Amino acid sequence: MSWFKGIRGQPWRITIAAVGGLLVAILIAGVVGFLLNRNVERVTNEALRYDVQLEDEGDDLRAAVLDLRHYHRNITFEGPSRGGIEDFEQAYAQLEEEIRELEDIGVRDPDAPQPDEIRRMAEEYYASFRPAIELYGPGPEPSVAFEEASDHGLVRIDEMAQAGEELDELGEQLSEKSLAEVERATMTARVILLAVIFGLLLVGAGLAYVTVRVVNELRRIYAEQQETTEKLTEANKAKT
Repeated sequence: MSWFKGIRGQPWRITIAAVGGLLVAILIAGVVGFLLNRNVERVTNEALRYDVQLEDEGDDLRAAVLDLRHYHRNITFEGPSRGGIEDFEQAYAQLEEEIRELEDIGVRDPDAPQPDEIRRMAEEYYASFRPAIELYGPGPEPSVAFEEASDHGLVRIDEMAQAGEELDELGEQLSEKSLAEVERATMTARVILLAVIFGLLLVGAGLAYVTVRVVNELRRIYAEQQETTEKLTEANKAKT
């Protein structure tokens, strides 16, 4: 009853308060939506910037190592030729490029193969095998020194291929984990935004209810004033 009397006494204040509450709710909804969007964006960028790149670089490194092994075997079984040596040099240059790209993003897991370790293996491999190509032998059969260098080089190649495979698997695991975090962040943002929208609907419904009550009260007051005015007019006519 006191609340109803308050509407009768100060209808415009109640209307202004309701409108102000709705504006505040909209402002809160905007801020919450902005913060949630920033959080989802941060998680997504983190996944794209490091996890996915690590997976790609690990796969590219392994492919470059396998390509190098292909030309290594060609030289071993077919003998060194100008074209074979050029292909080998290009494959090793590509391997160096992949190692540089891996160094640019870095490997955060200390237990995973590190770029400097892979570079050291590559340099040791090249320093051992490249000079041995000149020792292949005068005939079609390779020399003993070349065969030893070739076998040692293949061991290094297998180590580098294993390192690339480990980095590829690590990047894949991190990518799956990051994508799961993105999904959780998106779901949380969706739930919170739905809650905010529901709150806005409640505030809007409350505003509509208050507005209807205020309008009805104003109509009732206006009708009473009209009735009072008519009675006063009739009274004045009666006196006259």
